[in-house]
Amino acid sequence: GVKHSCRKVTEKDLLSVIPKLPEVFAEPFGDSSQIPTYLVAGMAAEKEKVVLSGDGGDELFGGYTTYPRIAALSKRLGTIPGFLRHAGAGLMRGISHAADKRKDKFYRIGKCLLASSIEELHEAVCYHIYAGVDCLVDGGWGDQRPSGSSLKRELTPYLRDPLKAQLLLDACHYLPGDVLVKVDRCGMAHSLENRIPLLDKDILRFVWSLPAAYQFGEEGGKTLLKKLLYKRVPKEMLERPKKGFSVPLKKWLSGELSEWKSELLAHSRLVEAGLVNGAALKALSERLERFGQGERALWNVLMAEEWMRKWA
Repeated sequence: GVKHSCRKVTEKDLLSVIPKLPEVFAEPFGDSSQIPTYLVAGMAAEKEKVVLSGDGGDELFGGYTTYPRIAALSKRLGTIPGFLRHAGAGLMRGISHAADKRKDKFYRIGKCLLASSIEELHEAVCYHIYAGVDCLVDGGWGDQRPSGSSLKRELTPYLRDPLKAQLLLDACHYLPGDVLVKVDRCGMAHSLENRIPLLDKDILRFVWSLPAAYQFGEEGGKTLLKKLLYKRVPKEMLERPKKGFSVPLKKWLSGELSEWKSELLAHSRLVEAGLVNGAALKALSERLERFGQGERALWNVLMAEEWMRKWA
């Protein structure tokens, strides 16, 4: 009884949507899934004025595959003496600065080794985008990034569980700061209202009262939701690898969007304003061309450049 609609994103779509993004978001917004979200909202708005969204399901019911991996990593790191972790982090930092290939990987390993809590470890793994962005600012951006430390005093009981702690961190940062911003502003750009039933306060209160086992079971995340859906949906349709709403950013920046990227970087407003280091920005762009790495960091820069072109 479900009718599916499909649309293939073309080069024309990309080039028409990107100039609109600074106005849609009214701030530099670097989640590249903004493009398909904007297009899907436009398709829905052709027939509907109000839609339901499944956002919040991963953050509430444990859908991200990083959650159990980070919990296991936290346990393993706890067996390594502190002095060895600091020494290893220093080594990884040095390799990261010197490396051309796998720069982000070495940076992330170093951050993981220095993590003293599940919050810091979660940030090191999930916010590895800063591996590319830090180097653009003289002296780095330090700790001016999303962090769960401010929540620690008020929500200590939840943070004792390494799985629940990650749900809480994403629910308080990633969900309202990225996901909900994206779906709301892309919807409003087309006069489309998004309603998100999974974030109903009664559902939130109930789910947070449950043990972590109801979210993370032997079958992976979203255990509770899957058991409910098995009654109505064939199991083979649910037992599939998780797919996000990502785009082929590396391919686009090296192909369809190459000319747009080069034009923005050749006349960088961020460099002119002294916000980023020109040589470091050039190196980041060259790393994408030579090794196919750093595309997410570069996309953040390009979105900031596009925003400055529109508003600065």
